[in-house]
Amino acid sequence: MNILLGTVLILDKSEKVLGAGFLASEHLVFTCAHLLPQGKNVKIKFLADGSVAEADIRLRTQDPGHDFAILRVHQPPASAEILSLGSLAWMASEYGFPIFADGQPIVIQTAGEVPSIDTQDIIRLESAQESAHILSGAPLIDLEQDAVIGMVSKPISEAMQAEQPSGLRIVYAAALSPRIMNGAITPDDFENDSDEILEGDFLFAKAARRAESYFDAADSETEYSDSLEDDSYNWLEESSSKKPKMETTAPEESPEWLSDDEEPGWTNAEPPVPGDMDEWADLELEELAPEESARSSRPVSPPSKRVLNANFASAENGQILARSQPLQPGSPYDLLVDVGLPWQKEVSLLGEQAFFPEDADTPYLRREDREQGWFDLEVVFVSQEFQPNLVSGQIRVPVNPSGRSIPYINNALASQPGPLKLRLNAPLTGERARGRLSLYYGAQVLQSAVLNMGISNQTASVEENSGKVDYVLTSDYRQLGDISTRHRTGSGQDERIRVGILMNDDRSGSHRILLKGDAETGQGDSLPPAWKAYDAQAIQNMLEEARRILSDPSGQPLDFDQDTFLLDKFREDLFALAKLGANLYSILLQGLTPAEGLAPLAWRRQFRTTLRAGDIIQLARAGSVPATHIIPWALVYDHLLEPDRSDLPLKLCPVVEEQWDANFLRRKPAYRNQENLACPHEAEHGPNTVCPFGFWGYKYTLEQPISALLGKGWDVEPARSVRAGDRVKVAVAATTDVPRQSRREQHFQSIHDSLNAEYIPNIPASERDQVRDSLRAPQLVYILCHGGKDDKLTYLSIGPRGKDARYTITPDLPGAWGERDFIDLEQWQETRPLVFINGCYTTDLLPDLTLNFVSAFRDLLAGGVIGTEIPVTVEHGYLAAEKFFERLGRGQDVGQAILGMRWDLLNEGSFLGLAYTPYAMADLHLERR
Repeated sequence: MNILLGTVLILDKSEKVLGAGFLASEHLVFTCAHLLPQGKNVKIKFLADGSVAEADIRLRTQDPGHDFAILRVHQPPASAEILSLGSLAWMASEYGFPIFADGQPIVIQTAGEVPSIDTQDIIRLESAQESAHILSGAPLIDLEQDAVIGMVSKPISEAMQAEQPSGLRIVYAAALSPRIMNGAITPDDFENDSDEILEGDFLFAKAARRAESYFDAADSETEYSDSLEDDSYNWLEESSSKKPKMETTAPEESPEWLSDDEEPGWTNAEPPVPGDMDEWADLELEELAPEESARSSRPVSPPSKRVLNANFASAENGQILARSQPLQPGSPYDLLVDVGLPWQKEVSLLGEQAFFPEDADTPYLRREDREQGWFDLEVVFVSQEFQPNLVSGQIRVPVNPSGRSIPYINNALASQPGPLKLRLNAPLTGERARGRLSLYYGAQVLQSAVLNMGISNQTASVEENSGKVDYVLTSDYRQLGDISTRHRTGSGQDERIRVGILMNDDRSGSHRILLKGDAETGQGDSLPPAWKAYDAQAIQNMLEEARRILSDPSGQPLDFDQDTFLLDKFREDLFALAKLGANLYSILLQGLTPAEGLAPLAWRRQFRTTLRAGDIIQLARAGSVPATHIIPWALVYDHLLEPDRSDLPLKLCPVVEEQWDANFLRRKPAYRNQENLACPHEAEHGPNTVCPFGFWGYKYTLEQPISALLGKGWDVEPARSVRAGDRVKVAVAATTDVPRQSRREQHFQSIHDSLNAEYIPNIPASERDQVRDSLRAPQLVYILCHGGKDDKLTYLSIGPRGKDARYTITPDLPGAWGERDFIDLEQWQETRPLVFINGCYTTDLLPDLTLNFVSAFRDLLAGGVIGTEIPVTVEHGYLAAEKFFERLGRGQDVGQAILGMRWDLLNEGSFLGLAYTPYAMADLHLERR
């Protein structure tokens, strides 16, 4: 950024220089209010080309404690540069600002500190340029951010008087308003051509109306004084001396958490009074040609993105730990967490590569958060070694991509940026302690990292403290639209993620789930986080039990010779699966540990009220959770069952008798068409009532983003659409080892018609090389197959049944084909194909096989993968795929199509729809060109 190209001079009518300012947007100039003459306009001169233009005064403050004004220029020169805005970073830093030496503008680099005097954050600068002219209103850039964070200004307090050090020129600059820094008020608020002039105490009326935060207009004589009387908000009083003081982790004059020995030191001396800072009034300027910034020789490489910063500091003295410094056993510490430009890499455990997922427009945010200029995140740290095991807090992050987050302290927003402090006690024993740090936006995990700390009474550890980000939902949201909600293509409604469940580890050998809810009314009413260690073997045993129950399923028999629906078998399967699902619910939710001191039972009650039929639950995996750790979430049953009570036997909900009798035509279409996901007899349910609506798979959309698998989330953007033409190119492959080939042919014809498909090849591939060629550039992939496992090798079997290499596909092959140009990776990235692996009629299909292939296609940048966790019969496999693709073809998204398909199979009398798991965003859909 060339600061001179964005700097302007403020002139009076005779073009005498009054001061300076800078171009903050295409038409707006920020400057100091005390420079401006009376009237509605002023002349400005652009250093970019020396041209003079007239500017309208859009805002000027009258409060001497806040020296700020906004000008609007109609047409700046093409060579002028808009200077990006940043927030005041509370760290020892270096700054640059324009001066005029021998009539020419240059930029000097100087150290600075932030005394935070009176009602405004003041940066105290030391300059050796004694003969230079220094202009009020000149932009001050933080060289680390390469962004403007303030303007040169007069001091505003007698408290700033002190002696001037010999040989140094003391210059003061006022930081930009917190409302501007945090993005709540942006230059766009003043871009219109209105003739209205705003004067007085910060009459940001348009911005205030848009952000629903109004200023104090008590002394104003403008038309806004009446309408804003009850919603007063002085947007700069956030920095006043009356505000509550933020807790810091180091003495206020020396915030060690953001500095090291190489940075300029901080001083306790009171800043001196400057010399005559009105000397520019008589400055005669020659024609000014812009020059490159004359900075010092120290290279400056400002980071382009904010990062997640974290480290521990002693609770006793606030000293942050060095990487080699272990935690003292049993001692109290504060885990410091913020989002902002990197701390020094010797300080933050996560270094400078822990990029916070965003871009300049942060389109993943909810619209209301974008408009108000900030958003709140919940910070959660969970560990089975620290005490307490789970701590959480909130931070406010400005939309401005260079702004630093502000913590909440005792549920109130702190007065200035800085780290959130989470109090923990180090373990009493052990050599290492690990924990997982996660950032939540609503119920979605945006970012998660493992922290690994040494524990010792010694002064240094053999192994350094470290941290690693191993999960990000996505690294870049530029092409995703609003990721805070899911746009349901079937209903046209936008829905939020209601509950997020994260399977995770911290590389200590333990595994757990972390749960977080999001209430419609806001973060304050949201379900606090809670965690629970899980027993992977117990869950695996439940999967095996579900496999046994469904190995001889109710519904259409395997021999295709009869159409009789076996109601007794349906009831039997329903009872068995409900007991299994209730046990699974208990394993997942009993004995959990909530945050905020909430009792476990109170949390579980709130959890039940948070979820409503039709809500979206997001399921994700972080860290090194093994592929064999599969939780059959669709089978979770959350109605109260007490199967061991002999005095209260299990009973069927009346909806079973009403809906699942022997006559399919008499079944209610409301369930078939997925218009109602709540049981009509719900109010009558008592303990031990068994009802199909109790299964998560029949009343919620269960979203498992493909980008959120196996700790690789940062390099794959979650797809929201599969781009296709009017005819959808579908790569097809199939086993030939099925009963009744005519039914198989009918199956593929049905999918062809539902999608208006073009099959690649024309006849489904039955050999591996045909599959390879079909995968070059499809829009959908459908594989009807058997699954198997040979020792540690998992595979899909197509063509004739067997282990011949010609007819088997292993998880390594898609990546190998992509590596060798058999697959058009650019086309996959453009299209984001959806892959459906329909593993039928085999007891060899294990859950980890599906997940291995999910990961394989994820690496090809597939938009999503659908697979089965439990083997299904051929006929039900046919029905599942046909119903799914029929719904996808008529515009439903993946979440709706899966939920609808499950109900379609249930109305056929089969529970096997619960076996299908989508690894995709809930609103992934076909986007036809």
